[in-house]
Amino acid sequence: MRVLRCLYLLVMTATAALSAAPTPGGDPDPGETAGADFRALAAYYQGYWLCEGHFANGTPITAVEQFDAWLNGTWLHELHDDQPPFPYHAHSVWGVTKASGFLTLTIYDNFGGVRSFTSADWKGASITFDATSTSGTAGRRERFIYLQHPPAAFSFEYQVSSDGGGWRMGDHVECKKRT
Repeated sequence: MRVLRCLYLLVMTATAALSAAPTPGGDPDPGETAGADFRALAAYYQGYWLCEGHFANGTPITAVEQFDAWLNGTWLHELHDDQPPFPYHAHSVWGVTKASGFLTLTIYDNFGGVRSFTSADWKGASITFDATSTSGTAGRRERFIYLQHPPAAFSFEYQVSSDGGGWRMGDHVECKKRT
């Protein structure tokens, strides 16, 4: 009798486990889909990039970008270095929030700034990161627009808007992968 009860429990446990497992061809878990999309995005940006562009006033600027995958591709680390005479340097972390599926960007810069941005629509060649908060800058909004130019280029533009007005370019750069 005891053997039959054990056998019954084993069969019931196996049946429950099999019925809970995803079936091939079934709908993927949204988190898994976002993870796969993020890994593809991270793969595009990984590496070293040389960037040239200009500020809104026409002053030329050059920068170096480096992207590396972190924690088995869960996060993407970006290192941005403006070249002299400009002193701006930043470390940024890109990732997908599990709850919302939004792409996030958090920037830590050498001026002591920490800024957070999100993008709800990031699975195409264009990503617009809107600032989530700009404490201390009432009425000022910021965003970054990244655009992929396959096979080995991208551009990004930093934009600002004050007091609900239209967006104005702060700077724009074109980046090419360094081989």
